[in-house]
Amino acid sequence: MDLFCWASLLSAYTSICRVEEAKLVFDSMPEYDLVCWNSMLAAYAQNGHLENSRQIFLAAEEHNVSPNEVCFVAILVACSQSGAVEDARSHFLSMRIDYGLDPTRKHFSCLIDALGRSGFLTAAEELVTTMPFAPCNLEWKCFLSACNSHRSVDPGAGIASAMLARSAGEDPAASYILVANTIAQEP
Repeated sequence: MDLFCWASLLSAYTSICRVEEAKLVFDSMPEYDLVCWNSMLAAYAQNGHLENSRQIFLAAEEHNVSPNEVCFVAILVACSQSGAVEDARSHFLSMRIDYGLDPTRKHFSCLIDALGRSGFLTAAEELVTTMPFAPCNLEWKCFLSACNSHRSVDPGAGIASAMLARSAGEDPAASYILVANTIAQEP
């Protein structure tokens, strides 16, 4: 079987959240490319396995595979879902410092989500307003969702109305639900 077939089998298992089977396929592969490493890393990340994500990330480096932007999105997702905000910050900074990769909007969104989920609402809001991109609804939704989770109405209320104004042309249902949930938490 060639690498393409192995990668396809790996992708099939990861797409249906069969992480154990995907790892068996991965371990059986005679060789790996960056896509295979990223697939396995993403499978662990999407299923909340931070430690396994870390191991795959480090193993790729040991096999002289430099992480790319996709790899960093996956590890940031794993950190966010696991509440490992300091790890998320570390990986985010490492992108530029250690690998010369410029963080994209996806990387910023992942870090905003990690900060918000962990209750660092001020830092999350600051990142939204200072990132090198004009914030879009995705970043604000991450932040507003964190405000709801941590029952912090004040920062969320002002952002909610601005977010609704920016949703022109898109389905604002999710925005309205987040706004309603934020307002409903007011004492």
